Amino acid sequence: MIILPLLGFACVCLKHTPQAVIEVQKTGPAWSFVTPKGQPFWSYAIDCVDTGTSRKDYKASNKSYAAFRYFLNDQEWALDATQKLKTWGFNSTGGWSNDDLFQKFAGKARMPYFVVLHLGAYDMAPWHDLFAPPMERLTDAAAKKQITPIANDPYLAGYFTDNELGWWDDTLFISYLGMKQAAPGRKALINTIKKFYGSDFGRLAKDWVVDGHSFETIKSLKMRPGGTGRKAVNAFVQVVGERYYSLMHSTIRRYDKHHLILGDRFCQYYTLPIVRAASKYVDVMSTNFGADWNDGSITPFFLRTLHSMTGKPVLISEYYMSATENRSGNKNSGSAFPLVKTQAERAAAFSKYTRSLAALPYVVGAHWFQFSDEPAHGRGDGEDWNMGFVDTDGVPYEEMVSASKSLGIASLRIHARDNQPYDTVLVPNIQNASLSSLKVWPRDAGVIQCTQGQAFADMFVAKSKENLYFGLYAMDYMDESIYMGGRIAEVDRAHWRIRISGLPQPIDIRFGGKNHPLTVNNPAIEAKEVGGLKHTVMLKIPKSLLSKPSTFAVSSTLDSHGRGEHMVWHATLQGLK
Repeated sequence: MIILPLLGFACVCLKHTPQAVIEVQKTGPAWSFVTPKGQPFWSYAIDCVDTGTSRKDYKASNKSYAAFRYFLNDQEWALDATQKLKTWGFNSTGGWSNDDLFQKFAGKARMPYFVVLHLGAYDMAPWHDLFAPPMERLTDAAAKKQITPIANDPYLAGYFTDNELGWWDDTLFISYLGMKQAAPGRKALINTIKKFYGSDFGRLAKDWVVDGHSFETIKSLKMRPGGTGRKAVNAFVQVVGERYYSLMHSTIRRYDKHHLILGDRFCQYYTLPIVRAASKYVDVMSTNFGADWNDGSITPFFLRTLHSMTGKPVLISEYYMSATENRSGNKNSGSAFPLVKTQAERAAAFSKYTRSLAALPYVVGAHWFQFSDEPAHGRGDGEDWNMGFVDTDGVPYEEMVSASKSLGIASLRIHARDNQPYDTVLVPNIQNASLSSLKVWPRDAGVIQCTQGQAFADMFVAKSKENLYFGLYAMDYMDESIYMGGRIAEVDRAHWRIRISGLPQPIDIRFGGKNHPLTVNNPAIEAKEVGGLKHTVMLKIPKSLLSKPSTFAVSSTLDSHGRGEHMVWHATLQGLK
């Protein structure tokens, strides 16, 4: 008998049949996982609920979580872990957990679980040729081995096909172009660009510097500035995505026709062609997604676009927050993840983020990474972050436990709504105004509505006594080596244009690319860019440049580099005085 927690963490009993599987559906405004009895639940889980380092591999010089140090046997650990999770408010286990031990020892206390198959990773997808026979053989063998033993398990929620694949579009195009001419993947690229240019080699040559005299003899391509080459890249990336997701779908369905296919856990970034490709082949869009700012706040577009483009619900397959103050000796090396000073701040940010996810109607769950802190001096890849609910001695962080118990997820799900921005914005005040970070901006009150195109950015507005502020948070990866000379030209850099009815000329901003300073066409406007996969651009406009009225119309456009994607905002701004 399987026991599944509901929104309020009550229980329901299900029969043991292959068809007794968890599904997803929309009821009213909100999506949720649903039991075969039709009862919804929001998957609140922890990743890597496991016994940690084995006795054989344990090194006292690099302290790590190891269950053998605290428990007599696996059964004692499994029962203790299950009790802890339920007491803390969790109702599922996420990827890379010891599902076999819970199956063996947890009995009726067992919880639904999610499996990471790593199918494409068996042949380094998407960098090895996705179209070549070895990919099909390795994927099939991996699926058969991993899926067959669990395909009829009613506790299984579904399968992640992989984790954090490298969907880096420009670089992916370059990689497939560099394959041997007979490689199926390279042939797919040539066929795609031939179709894109209508078999007109002259059109191709206008967008690219070509080594070759026909589509069949192309040796190399370098993008010319100002053309439509970036859209040709998008077209090929979508073809690669279609190949990946269709292959994963057919392979999984060969061995399991019932359980959910949950996507490949985007690495806090996605490219729109890949999302378009995935939409036909997955039941749920999954993404690893730490908070955009270390107070636990996020920007709206990232999750909203995943849902609006696909019509599918979204699962947060990893999220995290770390603190410099921790008992495991974690140094939190690098800058890959959000970091605060104290465990109290960490718990507050965790609570804020989790509650914001539970309040979104199209989000069906959130999986915290991870159960225990990483080793003090780093795991195999060197990562050494304070990500655990317990430290490396297995002692819970009480601040995190207390925050988890008090989330009130059931109530949040009942009232879940997607609060779209209004087309009229009462411009909020910003205190201690600066261009250092969007974190301190009143973003919820100042977000402007996207009115055209799939959003790959958010635009914000704020004011002080003397100035009007605009902020942009935009996702745009580029590989400058795709251009001649390995450098993106000014005309192909991301272009943000703002037209304000109280300003005589539009504001034009160019940003993005290595060692390219942001440019703005009005010297009276102060501007700053913070680069990365998600670019931050902030503008300070003196109100003295604007005409007298307190109400203005604003329209804005954003083109990603090379004009690959385009979006538009329109709004009326009030209360500028």
